[in-house]
Amino acid sequence: MCAYFPYLVKVWVNGHKWKRQATQAGIEFTQLSNGLATGTDPDGLQAICDRLGPGTISVFFERWVSILPQPLTRADRALRPDLQ
Repeated sequence: MCAYFPYLVKVWVNGHKWKRQATQAGIEFTQLSNGLATGTDPDGLQAICDRLGPGTISVFFERWVSILPQPLTRADRALRPDLQ
């Protein structure tokens, strides 16, 4: 949770899981600190990257919000449909 304006909540998702999927698929790639620059199978890398979408991030967020103590009550969250 973040108290800095204008953000109520920040979600940080790194690319480690997606890099691991590329490695497991046997795709060689040039790493960036949190992403991929080039690879031997650009279409395969794109397919892996396309798996990361709003639904994936929502599931990640909801999992951690249910575990971590937080200042937001159900009433607070009801005011922001994007946090549902």
